[in-house]
Amino acid sequence: MAIITSIVLVAPVIGPLSGAALMHFVHWKVLFGIIAVMGLLALCGLLLAMPETVQRGAAPFSAVSVLRDFVMSFATRFFSPGRRRCR
Repeated sequence: MAIITSIVLVAPVIGPLSGAALMHFVHWKVLFGIIAVMGLLALCGLLLAMPETVQRGAAPFSAVSVLRDFVMSFATRFFSPGRRRCR
């Protein structure tokens, strides 16, 4: 998890810097094409490699159960910060 967090924190710095450096050598349209191809490859890899998480025979959507869970979460002390007491 620490590696993923490090990548998420460093990528916004490295991305624009490397893009600006590459624009000295190639046109911005070429960089756009490279990024588009990389995005399509990532999407294809995701669609092929990521397993489906929806369970077969799962319960159908019910607005009543969603409302009941919502009310229950606010009744729980952990999820209602206004009800916490400082000690």
